[in-house]
Amino acid sequence: MASRFTLVELLVVMVVLGILMAIAGPAFDKMTVGTGVDAGVRAVTGQLRMARQYAIANRKYVAVVLPDDTTFSNDTAAVAIHACQSDTETGTYTPVPDTSWEFLPTGAVVFEITQSDRAEGASLPASPTDNCSMQVKVDVDDDGTDDDLDARAIVFRPTGALAASSTHVITIAQGYYDSGIQLTQKTGEAKNWREIHINPFTGRVKVE
Repeated sequence: MASRFTLVELLVVMVVLGILMAIAGPAFDKMTVGTGVDAGVRAVTGQLRMARQYAIANRKYVAVVLPDDTTFSNDTAAVAIHACQSDTETGTYTPVPDTSWEFLPTGAVVFEITQSDRAEGASLPASPTDNCSMQVKVDVDDDGTDDDLDARAIVFRPTGALAASSTHVITIAQGYYDSGIQLTQKTGEAKNWREIHINPFTGRVKVE
């Protein structure tokens, strides 16, 4: 005769499973957050390195455009990246051939671009403090006409160095865009944002 589980035994198993899920849940959430932010960092650093190499190989100025919400539509603001090229520093930037908009994974945003990193243990401000923007002309709506935009951008010279004379720092954070960048970092949690540093003299990219 096959043995059967009693109601008490089933209840005990359910309680044990509930305890295990309560313990594992926060750890899983943190792992997921870390994975999303890290994937966003890889996407941005990949575009930066590709743009730098393209600038050197083709002797052009190349801008990695990282839209905010001032002139771009909501579907690209804070989550999209595109490399654009120009023959001169102030000319019309057009997409690098055979490239398209690349998007960060869900849950990660380009929070801000600044010219300095944060002190050890510092937290992100409530809103971005971008100070690395420039005028670019890009046909963002594919209508055949260049749109004049004031966009966040990292610009590489034909030598591979930055067009700017100071280190640029891109912050990738856990969050989403909804009529503005909304951070989902909670007080007391482990840091769920990372910084990408670009050296102004060499254009080298380093993640911290």
